Amino acid sequence: MVPPLFAASLLAGLVLLGLKAETYPLSSVYHCGYEVARQDKPAANILFIGNSFTGSAIDTLYMEELLGDDHPVTVEKLATLRGNVVDLRMLMRTYIENRGAPDLVMFQPIAVRFASQSPAGRPVHSNANLAFNDLEDLFSIRANVNADENDDSMPPWTQKGYRTSLALVVDQQASRASAGLSFLRMAGMRQICRSEQKERLSGGWPWGDLPLAAGDEDALHVAPEHREGWDETLSTRQPLAWSSHERSFEREQLLQTFAEIEAAGGKVMLIDFPSFGYDDAEAEDIADTADAFRRPILNVRSTMSPDEIAALAMHYRDPLHFDFAGAEIITRRVATELKRHVR
Repeated sequence: MVPPLFAASLLAGLVLLGLKAETYPLSSVYHCGYEVARQDKPAANILFIGNSFTGSAIDTLYMEELLGDDHPVTVEKLATLRGNVVDLRMLMRTYIENRGAPDLVMFQPIAVRFASQSPAGRPVHSNANLAFNDLEDLFSIRANVNADENDDSMPPWTQKGYRTSLALVVDQQASRASAGLSFLRMAGMRQICRSEQKERLSGGWPWGDLPLAAGDEDALHVAPEHREGWDETLSTRQPLAWSSHERSFEREQLLQTFAEIEAAGGKVMLIDFPSFGYDDAEAEDIADTADAFRRPILNVRSTMSPDEIAALAMHYRDPLHFDFAGAEIITRRVATELKRHVR
């Protein structure tokens, strides 16, 4: 009996270590994001939330400086990676449960838009959700998953990415054991995300780095040859098409998230950041978003001058993210638009 008992004890020890240390092999975006959501302080006046597009676009400390001429304003951001809407909902729920609702939530509606990612709305619970949330919350979100509207005869548990209750329990313990095994490798990141640097979320995103010094933006220009293929990448993005059957799960998850924010006393305003190579398809997506969710939407590009648009075009570090000079343009422009809302 010694070897089985030793193995069981070792596994239990890894699970307990992972549970306490939370050294999950995940991006700092999740580690730092949940630290922001769970910290012991009142909710921010303004919270920006979305995926990495939002993370790379807004410098919250610079935004506070721009908004707080007479009355101090607190600004924070939260983000996930890619387009899994459930990740965003659970992160926002954690924030509200621990800190209450921000006065204003600037929400970037996200969806799976590339074929290389998981099917729309899936997986129901990613590894990040398993790591940082209680089983009760995992079950409650999963209970909202209905059979695919294109095939009502199939139960939800047959769909790719759906985890049964037993699978959630087992996978969560496996996730904690993995965190235990990753303790030494991830301990440094956990330390960073327990410091004030958690507000940055990711090392490549701005936080207190703006405004840039004169001449610094010139060093950030991406050479034309490095932009080859960007248009092709963007052309493979699927339209949002919020009214389609394929978007029903994502649409409902977002609507329920908005309802939770508003029930807690916050206001929701949608935001759309300008993509590289803006075209008619993106204009249709913005109109479709406003129509689907019936909430005000800040179309950042529509507020920009021609000179700002031309300058911004030079400051994407890839087709989907801004460099720091691009973030400075966006942060300034959004702050200008928000001043009347803050006051």
